Amino acid sequence: MTSIRQKTQGLLDDDAIEALIADEMGMTRQRLSGLSELSSDATVSTACSIDEIEPARTFKSDTRSGRYRRLHVSDGRARMALMLWDEEVGLVEQLGLHPGSRIKILSAVLRNTKYGPQIHVGRNGFIILEEPPAVAGPPVLRDIKDLDGGRVIVKGVLLSFLASGRGRNRTAVGRLFDGTGEVEVQFGPILLEKLSNANVGVELEVAGALAVTEGDKRRLICDEHASLRIL
Repeated sequence: MTSIRQKTQGLLDDDAIEALIADEMGMTRQRLSGLSELSSDATVSTACSIDEIEPARTFKSDTRSGRYRRLHVSDGRARMALMLWDEEVGLVEQLGLHPGSRIKILSAVLRNTKYGPQIHVGRNGFIILEEPPAVAGPPVLRDIKDLDGGRVIVKGVLLSFLASGRGRNRTAVGRLFDGTGEVEVQFGPILLEKLSNANVGVELEVAGALAVTEGDKRRLICDEHASLRIL
């Protein structure tokens, strides 16, 4: 499966891509359901965030062998596994997926397994990466308890830090505390270089990160517009 966004060289926005998929599948655009509403009796069409991306693994059974990758996704109300198999494994790199990415999953299937319910992209499924909205103006210094969107500057103590992946695909998830609250922070590979010698307990200033709120959950996404300073 290939990315429609790549095939169209970025000329189509998300709405146009969804319309194209619907046309190719011979269906009208479906209502997006919450993860808790999904059923194995209906096609999966949902929007969610990626919480964790596990490394690609290999498997071998009596009938075949191959590769798989498990992504953990959530929508503020429920959490579920998104499974990629064989050639789908490369979608993580092709689409630039990382913890904190917002995605839409269309025309996929839900399977109830001994490990719990899992979304499988399958032969007819699609993953669309939703780009963070562009926010005009300079970043604003904010307390964590007051984060409600936009580009911000946050200062706090690093409470936890967990990195995954390799090379340019290496990402990390941490938690920052500033006395008013805690926030989850997604660090990309560029900022990770500055954190290579940092330990839990160090004080950081994160500038230009995108503050995202989903229900009661807050997170900071450190994309190419963000910078990091150890205080």
